[in-house]
Amino acid sequence: MDNFEKQLNQFMEEIKTQVPNKKQKQVATLAGAKVWADSLSHEAKQKHYSNHKDKVYGHMADNVKVSGKNIDGMVDGSATVGWDKRIHAMNALYTNDGTVKMRGDHWVDEARKSFNPEVFKAEIAALKEMEK
Repeated sequence: MDNFEKQLNQFMEEIKTQVPNKKQKQVATLAGAKVWADSLSHEAKQKHYSNHKDKVYGHMADNVKVSGKNIDGMVDGSATVGWDKRIHAMNALYTNDGTVKMRGDHWVDEARKSFNPEVFKAEIAALKEMEK
């Protein structure tokens, strides 16, 4: 084995101790996703809550969901946050991005920027809790 290959192997062994495994990633991303879902729901209530009482679907702000799976439904250590009802996702898209007839206010984008530190803190806390 040449020197470069030894260095790469040593580097890979060092990385393995730093990169979380699947279970750690799942716990951390789920903790962060819960914080993001609460933040998203809060922002929707603050900026787009209406008096409209839809008995079938409810309000977009009250239906933010968290899943411990990726977008394809596979458990791979990631988590997703969003709406399970298409109408809520579309309302969030329209109010965030706007339409031809309505100007968007970018509330999801701004919430993502402002709540990212809290999401990361939750993920770090979950990882530290696992180390105990």
